[in-house]
Amino acid sequence: MSTTSSVTSTSTDSSTYATTADLAASLDSDTFLELLITEIQNQDPMEPMSNSEICEQLSQIWELQSNMDLSDTLESLSSNLESVALAQNLASANSMIGRLAVGETEENGEIAGYVNGVTIEDGKIKVYIAEHTCDLEDISEVLDASLLETYTETESEEETEEVGEG
Repeated sequence: MSTTSSVTSTSTDSSTYATTADLAASLDSDTFLELLITEIQNQDPMEPMSNSEICEQLSQIWELQSNMDLSDTLESLSSNLESVALAQNLASANSMIGRLAVGETEENGEIAGYVNGVTIEDGKIKVYIAEHTCDLEDISEVLDASLLETYTETESEEETEEVGEG
């Protein structure tokens, strides 16, 4: 019989511990300190908590608070990095306006033309090429208009030479 009662007691203690651990994770440090003070004030005077136990609990409080602060800092940093990346991509897309670009449309067709606008839709940068819309990451080439004019003039001169020779 004594074995059964100790097993039952252990089972109850472990489930209570799991519930207490879940509760402690959801509390902030001020509430945790209030609970610790209340525990110290209401402890059994015949078996008081040792100094090492109090220090251990305080250490756990500070560790928990440090982890929460670190988590908040990392979330903020991640959000800032996403904003910076979006701003850089937007600046890159804006520099394409007036330039010749080649890309894939949302309908999966390849298009080429002059970029005449940029917008952000659902957190994604969209580039307007003629009357089509492409995601920024679907742009495969961007050419400077002056290079295109030079290329066109060179090609035109070659065709003129061929006609003159023929």
